[in-house]
Amino acid sequence: MMNIQAAAFLVLSMLAPSRVQAAEKSVAVSLKSFACVAPSGWRVERKEEELYFSDSKTVEGLSSRVAIRFFGPKQKVFENAADYLQRQTGPGLFKVKGETLGPVEKTTIAGYPAWRFSRDSSEFVPPGVLHPKEIKVREEFVVVDRGGGFFVLSHRAPGALFKKNSSVFRKILGSFRPL
Repeated sequence: MMNIQAAAFLVLSMLAPSRVQAAEKSVAVSLKSFACVAPSGWRVERKEEELYFSDSKTVEGLSSRVAIRFFGPKQKVFENAADYLQRQTGPGLFKVKGETLGPVEKTTIAGYPAWRFSRDSSEFVPPGVLHPKEIKVREEFVVVDRGGGFFVLSHRAPGALFKKNSSVFRKILGSFRPL
């Protein structure tokens, strides 16, 4: 016979939100620092102040992936949004063959100043084999400066899926709200 504590644990664990789940339909999701709408049919993964959406469709095992990350004032990786932009778009330590960077464009997201840029590169699959296949990948980044921290929203996908799923990224951007 199951005791009351075990029964309570079982019921509560079934009610607790999962850190990884599939969104059956577009649903609102939120963390401490932001809220947005999750795309229908995409996998949702939460990590501290980060949220990831992954499409189930793949090209050679690579799927579209949208990430939303918050860099607060206490983090020690980037001084601010301008520092992040400079490190991502400025001259690097070395040139990556086949990588091209689009221009940085000013925009506004949820009433906050933001900057958008894209990067084209390649990923080799499967990893760790002698003759992997090269897959062209496109990334789009939107950096939102909230003052006292900043957000990076990004969409990364194989070229064949990027254009198809750009509308999903636009919907996420349109629903994004810093808290």
